[in-house]
Amino acid sequence: MQAQHQDTMKDVLTKTIRIQKEMRGRRYRDVAAKLQEAVDALGNFRMEDWPPKSLPATPEWMQDSKKAPDQEELGSALAFGDLDVNGNGNHHVTENGESQQQEEPAEEATTSTVAESADGDDTSAAEPAAETPMANGGSLEPPFDESSTTEPMHGAVKISLAAYTMVLSHPSRTTRVCEMALDCTTTLLNNRYVSGKAGGRDEDNSTSKGQDPPPPSLLYALMQSIAKCSESSSDTVQLGVVKALMALMTSPKCG
Repeated sequence: MQAQHQDTMKDVLTKTIRIQKEMRGRRYRDVAAKLQEAVDALGNFRMEDWPPKSLPATPEWMQDSKKAPDQEELGSALAFGDLDVNGNGNHHVTENGESQQQEEPAEEATTSTVAESADGDDTSAAEPAAETPMANGGSLEPPFDESSTTEPMHGAVKISLAAYTMVLSHPSRTTRVCEMALDCTTTLLNNRYVSGKAGGRDEDNSTSKGQDPPPPSLLYALMQSIAKCSESSSDTVQLGVVKALMALMTSPKCG
């Protein structure tokens, strides 16, 4: 996973540097500053462990206490009848402190119950089984899990997407920079570095009375900038737009 992460970040970083070189000049001053920030962030992100290593479920200082009994202890317990073959206890302590072995359930009661049920009329077998309604209106597919869309994105990914949004929506954008920006966006989406909701505003940007509406979400702005590139007459850009929108709509971490 770490090698794949480094290769992916190397590819994205290389193309971002090429975009930076293509967009030099006074008219690209605002975009150049954001691209330089993205290059620095991607360079640092490439050397980090991704995805981050999760902590063990059981701390090391508690693992010894949950150690299974060895074969010698288990054999002695079986010899004295304290445990059965499955490792379950066969004794219980009474109120007087005496240990008594648990008695096996009598088979006569079971046999008599089966016999009585065989002599009587069994009407329950003739009744049809109750139908259980399927979830999701008759569909067997699991419900969509929106928890993945709320996973936080790495800061380098946010900065890079903001830079690509500025590149794709710039009035003086060229075909070459659009191709590379779309390719970088698709790579980040396909490798599940991007998460969030692209259909509106961010969850934490709640509106209140008397205040201006918050800005649209990052993915929403990115989707709008990708749609603007569809005005290009280049076949390569058109193909890049289709791939980027397809990756955005089919990503399990984007809603």
